Amino acid sequence: MNQILGTNRNFVYPADSKDHTYEDKYMLAEATTKTALVAVGNCLDTAFHGQFWNNVFTMHQWLDADKTITLKMQCNDTCTFLTTKEYETKSDTKAVTSHTGFFGTTYKKEQYTTTTVLEDHYTLTTDWAFVVYCGDDPDENIKLTSGKGTSTNVQKRPMAYNSTAQTREYATQRTMPYPACSAEEEEIDLTWFIQCMPSSQKTELIQAEVVGEVVVKDTNGFGQSTSKSLKQQSTADFQCDPDVMVIDLVDSPQASLRVPTPQSYSFAPHRCHFTIDRSDESKCHTPTRNEEMKQILRRSRRFMEYVTVVGDTLMQKVDKTNGTQGLNFPHLVATAVNTVVVPVAATFVFNDAQDTTTRTTGDGGETKEHRLKVTLSPNDLKHALSSHVKQLHDIETTTTAAMMANTATLDQGSLIDKNNVQVNIGFKCLAMVLQQHYEAIMTIESMLYAQLNAAIGKHVTADDFNEYMDYHYR
Repeated sequence: MNQILGTNRNFVYPADSKDHTYEDKYMLAEATTKTALVAVGNCLDTAFHGQFWNNVFTMHQWLDADKTITLKMQCNDTCTFLTTKEYETKSDTKAVTSHTGFFGTTYKKEQYTTTTVLEDHYTLTTDWAFVVYCGDDPDENIKLTSGKGTSTNVQKRPMAYNSTAQTREYATQRTMPYPACSAEEEEIDLTWFIQCMPSSQKTELIQAEVVGEVVVKDTNGFGQSTSKSLKQQSTADFQCDPDVMVIDLVDSPQASLRVPTPQSYSFAPHRCHFTIDRSDESKCHTPTRNEEMKQILRRSRRFMEYVTVVGDTLMQKVDKTNGTQGLNFPHLVATAVNTVVVPVAATFVFNDAQDTTTRTTGDGGETKEHRLKVTLSPNDLKHALSSHVKQLHDIETTTTAAMMANTATLDQGSLIDKNNVQVNIGFKCLAMVLQQHYEAIMTIESMLYAQLNAAIGKHVTADDFNEYMDYHYR
């Protein structure tokens, strides 16, 4: 965090601060959760090529109409026979025989074993998309991102033993390496997540052009673009929101004014909707042991499982392509993702400032007391989230360039395209954010127990803790 926020700051961790009281831990848990929610939005925006934040106000309009929000992945794979090729190969070893002629001259003869090879060539195609739809009608939705890929798969015809002729012969039937047609669908309810996301501050809804593409199913059951329109708030309305952070993705200006500096967006954490209800002592025990946090952690775990499954589905398509040696796609993505600083850590960094208080003494004089004032700076969180967006853009750009350069060297094509890389980068980073959020919340709980242990002077059991909480709420 010093690299992001600067080395001239006087940072204090909550666990090391004497001025950090028990009540502060509720605020810390809320700030940590809101920051994690915005960071998840950043990851989705990377995965969907800028189409998440632009559509977040529209999804809130669906919520206002009492509709649920569902994220869905659709994927169609086909395998089509192309041709069969026959050729002969010469063995690497040779047999040398000697022969003596009539006049005593010795001759040597080299012989190689030749083998006839049959190869069946197949064309593999993949067509996938992520859409978000409202209510119970998945046929009407907004396409967030999509991808296509084509590759050639080569299968050597297997040989079988012919007992009648006592020879080994090639099988007469071709064996498809993959099903002729396969379709996968994975979806997850995101209603809870969109409810936590920032909503428009405007009370009047407007009709505007759809930012993403609207998709309905065709006769084959897969989404195709149509001219239908959904009620959607304009991009300009989103960008004019006072709490939207416009982020320049490159530090140096473009060489030409005709080439605009690439930009992205994020939100200030305080605009997220998440609060721990502390009014009901029977349901709220600690910053972790309350209904609001339990629901967030449970749903976050399900979300993390979803992005892992669908990310692996797209990543494994590289295994269907022959000759993809050179770059290990999973390793390439994992290495890049590990360089990203998850902004959840910024909520655990406090500014240690001096707070001066003037007090009147008994003889009528005045004395000044200096004590440490621990405050969590909103600007620090904004800076960390802006840096998060730029880092996501950097690794997405470099990883995509490396993968596409490797794909260009493959004669048989690839099922991995640029959008596939973006989805995998965004989803891997999203899983990291949710995992770090879980660890941060557990850390807050352990900090609380550590302070109670220090105050009581012994290890606090569950009964001791419940007794303390009963006393605390009197």
